[in-house]
Amino acid sequence: QFLSLLKYVLVVIAGFVLQVLLVYGTWLFLIARLSPRKFWQHAKEPVLYSFGVNSSLATLPLTLKALKNLGVSTRASSLGAGVATNLN
Repeated sequence: QFLSLLKYVLVVIAGFVLQVLLVYGTWLFLIARLSPRKFWQHAKEPVLYSFGVNSSLATLPLTLKALKNLGVSTRASSLGAGVATNLN
């Protein structure tokens, strides 16, 4: 039974990885006209920190800093990140 559960968990994780790499990567490239590599250079700090603290609110300052470094306007990043943090 444990082996079946392990297989299920691995399939789910593989699905998440495909979603992030293929779907979100394609959106970044085609819609935002942004290199996925550049995005992840700036996004890795808030993403890794959020896994450690398990809180989007605690990660908000790092997220806003990363968005600023990516060239997103302060007005748009404050609204988007603030709403996303509260709706989680």
